[in-house]
Amino acid sequence: MHRWKILFLFGLSSICQAAAPPHFEISKVGDPTSSLDIKQAARWAWQKKDDTEGLLAVQGALVSPDFAAYTSVRASHKTTRAILKGTKLVVQMDSLLETLTLVGPSKTLQLKLKVLFEESAPVIDTGCATAKIRLESDTGSVPFFVGISCLSGSSHSITLTAPQEVNISSSTLFESRGKGGAWRLYDLSNVRVLTDTIGKFTFDYRGKSFDFTLYSDKGKETDSTPIALLAGLGLGILSIQGADLTASSAKPTLVLRAPHYPVLGDFGIGANIDLAFLSGGSDAIDYTLFDVFASYELRLFSAVRFRPRVGYVIFATAHQATQIGLAANQIGLGAVFDIRLGTNSSLLVEGMTCMLGSAVINSQFTVSASYLHKAKGVIGWGGGIRLQKFNADSVVGVNRQFDQTVFYANVTF
Repeated sequence: MHRWKILFLFGLSSICQAAAPPHFEISKVGDPTSSLDIKQAARWAWQKKDDTEGLLAVQGALVSPDFAAYTSVRASHKTTRAILKGTKLVVQMDSLLETLTLVGPSKTLQLKLKVLFEESAPVIDTGCATAKIRLESDTGSVPFFVGISCLSGSSHSITLTAPQEVNISSSTLFESRGKGGAWRLYDLSNVRVLTDTIGKFTFDYRGKSFDFTLYSDKGKETDSTPIALLAGLGLGILSIQGADLTASSAKPTLVLRAPHYPVLGDFGIGANIDLAFLSGGSDAIDYTLFDVFASYELRLFSAVRFRPRVGYVIFATAHQATQIGLAANQIGLGAVFDIRLGTNSSLLVEGMTCMLGSAVINSQFTVSASYLHKAKGVIGWGGGIRLQKFNADSVVGVNRQFDQTVFYANVTF
């Protein structure tokens, strides 16, 4: 094993021991069928880049008495590093093919090196078994190797690398460093694993595409991950405007939310309740809302969930002194974007309408935004705003607008 000592001149960060080692197919340029007296040994190794594991390289040592007739060596790829010392030729390459030119006082020798490997779809990983992360090919046999490191930067990122001839053309994960290069750093901090799939990658090689999936073996998140209930207290700013009445008031408002509780796969149920209370003076306005719905969760990106939903809305608001108001029981259609801001935080943005099929409601919309922070096993916190407008005609043809704006702070369970 003494012939490996020179390899540490390259300053590699780590050696991959678990995967079957690669080897070279070696041929002489211009005379590929000629026999060569060359002994070889090769292995996988990582080279650090920007404080990450960086590139996965093939590191090899070639030994031949014929090399003694040459004094230097050149490589065809700029990223390949080669050293010739007597009868030993040491090479480190992050490509599948390399041409080495050995130069002597009176002659040259060109050798073509092709990287071969035992597996049909070799994925060389370091640290990923401990992190319970694995990368697998979706397309069967793959004619190139892929490297993945789970030791890069932090526990919330991975490094992915492929040979120079291969392009990482697309990914569903956020690429934080290495854009356009042979290695990429992907941020997993906003990824919420509700299935065993973390993300997907597409590699392009010689005009063909090869898909890979990144899996988590940690299993699905526990039932403490979905926020089952949000309870808060806020201030409701309520108004009624029409030809026969203009009134507004501000009242304390109880807020209850169940954003999306999974009941069958990605199908879930939820509810919204607003209840304004206390008198509030001569212009006081009562307000209640009860909205129950079913929703379906779609994962658009690693940190974004989209939930179309359908529900039933019971709404009532009235001026206490005159009892002029609006009461409606309507089918509601809406959608929610759930944007994950980190492991324990979310931003919910909601839109809804419940005007369809109503004989008196001309237009209606609801928009809301809320920030939620909840770690596993503890009570969380947050806050939000809900803006709602109704435009309706009374039975005698009086047009009125009913507005409700609720600001609230909450705890989450």
